[in-house]
Amino acid sequence: MSKLVKYSIVLTLCKVWDLYTTWLRTPDLSRELNPLVKYLGFGWTGMIVFQVLAVIITILIVRRSLNSDSTLFPNLHGFSLLQFTPYLYFGKERSVWHLLYSTSTSFDRFLYFYGGILYFAEPLVHLIAGANNLLLVLNPAYAIWLNTNLTLNLTIGVLIVLSLSFYNFLSREYKAYKLKVS
Repeated sequence: MSKLVKYSIVLTLCKVWDLYTTWLRTPDLSRELNPLVKYLGFGWTGMIVFQVLAVIITILIVRRSLNSDSTLFPNLHGFSLLQFTPYLYFGKERSVWHLLYSTSTSFDRFLYFYGGILYFAEPLVHLIAGANNLLLVLNPAYAIWLNTNLTLNLTIGVLIVLSLSFYNFLSREYKAYKLKVS
């Protein structure tokens, strides 16, 4: 089975888990936080159609980043992780701080970098959302705690998912770079 098929199955299972636990928590979607439901009034049909489209789009984006592409790596030996990261994104040596305010001029590099982070982030988001929904169903004290600190909890959750995803992608890429130049 190809890596893309395995990823597609894992991603689909994570999304189904999220949808199932959403249904357990709020069968009528009255307490759903998804902006499509909350602000645009999507019902279950709209949610499911959107999730199917999201799986397809995610797979199309992620397939470019499933395996390390050594053609995007620097040919020079001895790049530190802080030097390697912006090179992978921009294709030239830059400060790591440029990642905060600049965009790659290479669409291929942008897609590769974004897809590599999405590869880890997308399933993780749905696993966490599903676990969160289940805790909300099973533990009223958790619901009170979460609702009291909702903005902070969501912000921290997003930062954790992005940090883990960024770390996993860059660790994989940097390891492949070190193997290439050794």
